[in-house]
Amino acid sequence: MLPSNIRPHRSRRILFIGDIYDKYYSYHYYKFFTRMGHQLMTVCPTGNIPVNGVFSFRKTILPLLQVNGFVPDLVIAAESPPCYWANYQELRKWLHAPMVFLSFDTALRHREHAIFGNDFDMVFISQQDYLDYFYKNCGAKTYWLQYGCDPEVHQPLKNQAEIYDLAFAGSAWCYPRAYQRRIDYLTALQKVFSLKIGEGFWGHQAAELYAQSRMIFNLGLLNGVNPRIYEALSYGKLLLTNRTQSLQGVFADHVHLVFYDNLNHLAALIRHFLRQPDKRLKIAQQGHYKAWLKHTFYHRVDQVLRRVFQEQIYAPIPENG
Repeated sequence: MLPSNIRPHRSRRILFIGDIYDKYYSYHYYKFFTRMGHQLMTVCPTGNIPVNGVFSFRKTILPLLQVNGFVPDLVIAAESPPCYWANYQELRKWLHAPMVFLSFDTALRHREHAIFGNDFDMVFISQQDYLDYFYKNCGAKTYWLQYGCDPEVHQPLKNQAEIYDLAFAGSAWCYPRAYQRRIDYLTALQKVFSLKIGEGFWGHQAAELYAQSRMIFNLGLLNGVNPRIYEALSYGKLLLTNRTQSLQGVFADHVHLVFYDNLNHLAALIRHFLRQPDKRLKIAQQGHYKAWLKHTFYHRVDQVLRRVFQEQIYAPIPENG
C-alpha cells in the first residue's frame, strides 16, 4: 500500500510518452510516478504535449520542453498507441537521459517489442518467461517487471452480497481467435456453476462484480500471466488461475491463490471451496495482503527508478505498512 507521506529522496523529471487515459495500463504508471513526487511531461492525445499520430521530436516536443525549461532526467515510453509514434533515434540526438521502454503485452508482442527495444537503454517486460528471448534478440538491458495493482481502484467493496459462485471480468468473445480456450472454459463452467461474466468490465464495474462473487476465475493467454492475477488478489476474493511456472516464488498455491491444471481440476476446486467458505476466505485474505504488501504500482515505480538510477529512491516501506 502506498504510504500517505511518501516522498522521493530526489524528484525526477520524466518525459512520459504513453497514454494517460485510465483504460490503458500505462495510466497506472503515469498516476503513480506523479503521486510519488516526480514531475512528468506527458506526450499523448490528452497530455501536456498533445500529439495524435506520428510526430517529430525536434519540431513538436523539443520547443515545448525548452519553453517550459523542462530537462528530462529520464524518458519513459509506456506501451500504448502514443509510444509508437515517436522516433527514438531522433530523440536520442537531442536528449541525454536514460531511455526506458515498458512492455506490458509481452507474451503476444515479444518479437515486435524486442526489435522496438533496441532504441532504448532498458526494457522492462511483464513476463519472465521471455527474458531469454530478449537477451538474445534485444540490444537493451532487459528486466522483469511484474504486473501490479492499484489499491485505490482494485479494492474490495463492502456490503455486497455474494450472489455468484464465480466471476470473470475481461475479454473473451470479443476476440475469439485469441481467447478460444478461455471461451471454452467459460462456456463449460456456466453450465454447472453460477458464473457471472463481465466482458470488458474494468474499474468500478469489475470491483462490483467481484464483490458479488465468491471466487474469481482467470485463464491467462498462452497459459501465462496477466494483470488480472494481481488485480483479483487486490480485490480480496479467492483467485483460481491456470498453473504457470512464471509465478513460482511469487505467489504460493493454496496460500495466496489456487492453481488449476485443467477444466476438470478447476471444477473440482470450485466445488471444494464452495463447501469450505473459511478456507476460501483465509486464502483470499492472504493473497490480498501479499498483493498490497509487495505488488502495488508503488513497488513497480520504485523498481524502475532504482534500476535506472542505481540508488535508493524511497525509504523502504515497513512490512506492516
